[in-house]
Amino acid sequence: MTRYGGTRAVVVGGTAGIGLAIAKRLVEGGGTVLLSGRTPTHPAATVAEVGSGAHIVHADPTDPATIPALAAAVEERLGRIDLLFVDADVGLFAPITPVTEEQSDRQFAVNTKGAYFTVRALLPLLNDGGSIVFTTSSTSAAGTPGTGVYAMTKAAPPRRADRHGSPDEVARVALFLATDATVTTDATDATVTTGSDGRTALLGAGAHRPRPEDLEPSTHPVEDLHHGRTKTIMNATVHTDATTSPLFRPTRLGGLDLPNRLVMAPMTRNRADAEGVPRSIMATYYAQRASAGLIIAEAATPNAVGLTYPHIPAIFNRDHVAGWRRVTDAVRAEGGRMFLQLQHGGRVGHPDNSGFTPLAPSAIALPEPIHTPDGLREAVVPRAMTLDDIRSTVADFAAAARNAIDAGFAGVEVHSANGYLLHQFLGQNTNHRTDAYGGSVAHRIRFTLEVVRAVVDTIGAERVGVRISPGVPANGMAEGDTEAIYPPLVAALAELEPAYLHVVLADPDQPVFREIRRRWTGTLIANPDLGWGRPLPADGGRHAGERLLAAGADLISLGRAFLANPDLVHRLRIGAPLNPIRDAYLMYTGGEEGYIDYPTLAADRDRVLASTTH
Repeated sequence: MTRYGGTRAVVVGGTAGIGLAIAKRLVEGGGTVLLSGRTPTHPAATVAEVGSGAHIVHADPTDPATIPALAAAVEERLGRIDLLFVDADVGLFAPITPVTEEQSDRQFAVNTKGAYFTVRALLPLLNDGGSIVFTTSSTSAAGTPGTGVYAMTKAAPPRRADRHGSPDEVARVALFLATDATVTTDATDATVTTGSDGRTALLGAGAHRPRPEDLEPSTHPVEDLHHGRTKTIMNATVHTDATTSPLFRPTRLGGLDLPNRLVMAPMTRNRADAEGVPRSIMATYYAQRASAGLIIAEAATPNAVGLTYPHIPAIFNRDHVAGWRRVTDAVRAEGGRMFLQLQHGGRVGHPDNSGFTPLAPSAIALPEPIHTPDGLREAVVPRAMTLDDIRSTVADFAAAARNAIDAGFAGVEVHSANGYLLHQFLGQNTNHRTDAYGGSVAHRIRFTLEVVRAVVDTIGAERVGVRISPGVPANGMAEGDTEAIYPPLVAALAELEPAYLHVVLADPDQPVFREIRRRWTGTLIANPDLGWGRPLPADGGRHAGERLLAAGADLISLGRAFLANPDLVHRLRIGAPLNPIRDAYLMYTGGEEGYIDYPTLAADRDRVLASTTH
């Protein structure tokens, strides 16, 4: 068993009970553990019981003199640590009336105050991505009779988990509730008895300990804790504190300071007016989501022929610039930062939408119907672009980039993904040209490189990002030679030094992603592969994002999760539930419903408070 191989852990209060059981589990799984205890009477026997991966030291959390010694011992024997499990605990199970002040002080000193100062002393030794776990008790949630002061002191860990530390101190703080379903300890038989009714009586005081089936079981409790999963305590979910996950660490992108590494991905929402001018509800929508480290606004077309669907925004005239300026002003007022995605639809267009026959690398129609003001229509055969068309389109991208800066955006993202024009030049099934823009990989990547170079020359490399989607079959794409396309494309883009590269549906286990990361030395935004067309995971993609950061990504873009959760950053930070996405039809209807009416946690709280006062 090597589940915890390489893990270095400290278990405070690890010489008996739950702490000892957890230490055994860690060592059995290949971890190295230092146990501390107030009265380790038989240290050699305890180490022998736990296993060869254990060390033991004396440390009394109520004695300030022993805490620095504990930190020194940890540093000497383990160096830096991955997991700090705090199980320092003393209990007096009796009605509150006979409890003396001295007894009360002792419980508070061990269970609350001592645990806090021990954690504070060991924080500098915690690795990035590490975890702190506090043992809690159902008595503080269930109001178990006979637990009095003990229950009050054990109510503190949830508050510590909510408020502990700053984003630079610890990766996550979790809570652990031990039941017979999760861990067996040597203290169980000494503190509980099982009655004939199958329920467990606590010290004969008539109080009942929760049955395991009343609580959420855990097959792998230590693994759950180490990965910050929430635990259910008597039907009240206590959320882990993820404030110091790498997702929430500030960083810098070009000339921008980002407060976190969560990027709102560009998503078409069809809320512009019929001329492509952003409407006021678009300003509201983006301002609601300004807590994202970076917002990449939805695709805007650089010219009329590049329009894809009805009510898509544009950025090729003064009215478009003025409309977008209202959006960027609203986001900036909320402290946000924005790039604008530039997208030409290519064959993904229709004369009923743009008034023009679509342009594309080759005269090959989109193999699916397309939305128009009058409903779905069969796609038309596009006109193959001439060299003059190519040159004018490159110039249009450059002009659109300048317009975006004039509209208040911090930069632009050139869209070479998801089956639109630049991506169509890359793919074998959409590019049958025999000139300098078709045939070999070097020729097929030329158009994307010319567009990016023109945009970089116009507004500066630090204001330009590029989006790619290796192997993604959107809009009928079938690249044919994905693993041959992207290494030279990425290497050539790197020479232009744009601010970032944005990879769609990134999977750290795929060779193409690893090769891109190897060749791209700049900032990499990864959009996790959460399952094409599948429901959004309950965590909104947080775990997938953290995996990508560990695999070398610098920023993580999320789309649907931001769509339904204006306060997504806050929800992910505290582990709160996410709003579900409503009817997908509402994504593109043009109104406020399903667009700016998704509630924040604060709004939900205010609504509940209002309902209880009337």
